Amino acid sequence: MSNTSSTSFILSVFENADIPFLAHVSLCIMLAIFILIQCLFSFYAYVNRVNRERDKNTLVFPLIDRFYGVMKITHATFYFIYVMVIYSFVERNKQKILGREENSLGRWSENHSFLRYMSKTGQKKMNVEGAD
Repeated sequence: MSNTSSTSFILSVFENADIPFLAHVSLCIMLAIFILIQCLFSFYAYVNRVNRERDKNTLVFPLIDRFYGVMKITHATFYFIYVMVIYSFVERNKQKILGREENSLGRWSENHSFLRYMSKTGQKKMNVEGAD
């Protein structure tokens, strides 16, 4: 019985909340995920560095080395995308909070075009590296 009342309380808080509150909650969640991703990749890089000498003697070392390289590229790409999303989110909500009604469609289309270009370039690079 208390579970449904707590759920309805949480839903009522979010239904009656104003936009800045939801923006702050969303921003806090995005920052927490960003920090978690940073910590996990740092831990993976540390473990890979510690075990690298031992792994050089195994048959799967080229596979492990390739996977680590792909992880570095993927992490850098996700880092950039995540920073762009947070920046865009903050800019969009800053305009709403200040009451300015500017059209940010041009900025979004520029970012989207740039990200598509980066993704195609990364795919071509991975195809060239995979052929080696």
